[in-house]
Amino acid sequence: AESLYGEDGADTLSGGADDDVLEGGDGDDSVVGANGDDTISGDDGADDLDGGNGADEISGGNGDDTLVGGEGDDSLSGGNETDELNGGNGDDTLDAGNADSASDTEVVNGGAGDD
Repeated sequence: AESLYGEDGADTLSGGADDDVLEGGDGDDSVVGANGDDTISGDDGADDLDGGNGADEISGGNGDDTLVGGEGDDSLSGGNETDELNGGNGDDTLDAGNADSASDTEVVNGGAGDD
């Protein structure tokens, strides 16, 4: 298992085949969990977070985030601002979070499975 932590700014983090902890930190981050049951967070910024295969826990934090669960039973939490959540295959739990203003739009797609 790997634990990777980004800094302020735009980080790119990639996990491996095991259960990983990946935290992008502040900034516009790109985080991919790959295989395993991963814990992924983006914190502040417009983040692209992809759990890959496995039962992943993904949290976008503040900012306009895109969260993809992929294969497996995933838990996706968007946070504040405008978010897009795609559960993928599996029995997923999706929480779009709170929109800060009337102009914020949440897009939620559960995918195949009981969501």
